[in-house]
Parts: sequence; C-alpha cells; structure tokens
Amino acid sequence: MQTINPAVYQAAELMTDRTINDMVLRDVAVMSGLPLYVETAEPAGPSAADLAAQALRQAEGALRCVQNAWNVARADLGEANRRHEPPLFRGAKPQPRSIETVRRLQAQAMRRINVVRARLRAAERAAEAARAALLAVAS
Repeated sequence: MQTINPAVYQAAELMTDRTINDMVLRDVAVMSGLPLYVETAEPAGPSAADLAAQALRQAEGALRCVQNAWNVARADLGEANRRHEPPLFRGAKPQPRSIETVRRLQAQAMRRINVVRARLRAAERAAEAARAALLAVAS
C-alpha cells in the first residue's frame, strides 16, 4: 500500500502556509529529491478487533462445552433420583435400588452439579467480558 511520504508532507508544511495540494507535494518532492509515495507494510499481526473476535469465539465455545456438561450433570442427577435399576432386558421387571445406593448416587451427582455450576458461571463471565471487549474495540 502506498502513502504520501511523511518527510515530503512535513517539508511542504514548512514551505507553505499550510495550504497543501497535489502540486505542492509534487514540487516539494522534486526539490528535496525524495519520493512522493512510500510503501507501507500491512500490519504483521492481527488487529485488536480480530483478537477480540477470536477471544469471543473461544469464550463462546468454552461456554457451549460447559453448558453441555451442565446438561449431562442434570441428567445424572435425574438418573440418581430413580428408585429402581433399569431392567436388564426387555420384559424384565425393574429392580429396586437400596436407599443407600440412591443417596450415594445423589451425593455424587450433586457434587458434579456444584462443580459444573461454578465452571458455568465462570464461563458466562468470561463470555460477557469478551463481548464487552469486542464492543469496546469496535466502537
């Protein structure tokens, strides 16, 4: 990408009363022996908006994963609350679970729910922070 040479522009400002047009810039470039245009390189890395968008995509992906884990933990609690074992084959009667087994399964499921709930809240906060960062960079 080509832009006007800053040295030529600065010299034109010094030589004129700040009324700069194409002719003035060309004349100053010829007088000073500098090129009128210089090549400017594109930024090597991603922009701040690209980085913020990438962070948002990662945060939303992590949030989806934790939401799936939350759904699994809730399903595990529902399974733990069942009073009977599922039948082993079609036509068999469901076998009752002992109350100790039910309580143990419920405690395990509640521990998983509490861990996943904390992760879910943290993932929601991270996603909100990423959205706010993207809005701040975009505006």
